[in-house]
Amino acid sequence: MAAIPFELLSLVIESLVPIKSSNINSIFYLPGMLFIRFHGGEIYQYDGVLPSICAGLLAAQSKGGYFVRYIERVYPGEKIE
Repeated sequence: MAAIPFELLSLVIESLVPIKSSNINSIFYLPGMLFIRFHGGEIYQYDGVLPSICAGLLAAQSKGGYFVRYIERVYPGEKIE
């Protein structure tokens, strides 16, 4: 996974949407790319994520559990900040 341009990183940081989760602080989705900020402050990019997977994360009762099962184990992730 190539490093994302600074302009895109700035957009991601400005556009992160807070969610209620004990593990995840906020998310941002672009077609095929999911960005997740964890409570520790790290931001990860997951490529190839389908819109239905992102919608499932938002709707899940346990967002951390959904993340592990349907995102972390399936899609390649890279720490971007």
